[in-house]
Amino acid sequence: MLRPSLPTTIAIEQHIDLKTGPVYIDPTQLHQILMNLCTNAYPAKKETGGTLTIKVTSEQIETGTICSQPPQVQPGRYVHLEVRDTGCGIPPEIQKQTFDLFFTTKETQKATGMGLAILHGTINGSDDYITLDSTPGNGTTFHVFLPIVAPKSLAQSVPAESITDKNEHILLVDDKEILTAIIKTCLKGWNTK
Repeated sequence: MLRPSLPTTIAIEQHIDLKTGPVYIDPTQLHQILMNLCTNAYPAKKETGGTLTIKVTSEQIETGTICSQPPQVQPGRYVHLEVRDTGCGIPPEIQKQTFDLFFTTKETQKATGMGLAILHGTINGSDDYITLDSTPGNGTTFHVFLPIVAPKSLAQSVPAESITDKNEHILLVDDKEILTAIIKTCLKGWNTK
């Protein structure tokens, strides 16, 4: 979804380790985190182009191993989502304000200053956390750490419900008739299995 929304002068690189382990997060929130970080990086390099790198790895965090980590972060295994751009970077004097509500370096008509603040609240409001590294002239890297959960505890946290009654209904509403038809076909196919 990112490729069509970014100019062709910006290359997207991805390095995804598929064996990192499961995390417990709402998929919509994860989508919001990724889209927000990537689109936030775009203005920093819209004039000159550059590279947007998305990297996912697993990492063992020990007490005090990351100097910028919040004090409440517990040691353990985390999925490390890294979004790095080759833009102009963030000056040191405003890095602490980056996650402040309504703070923005963009023109007021082009930004509300809420994106990164909401993102920070979403992530740091749970066991996850976010930090940033930036050097003027060398781009910015955002680090999101999501705790890895054991597959057994993940399965237990979402109880399976058996459907015994076959009189349930699904209301599907969409303004695109073709999408409604496709979803209806998929649901009918699933119902026969």
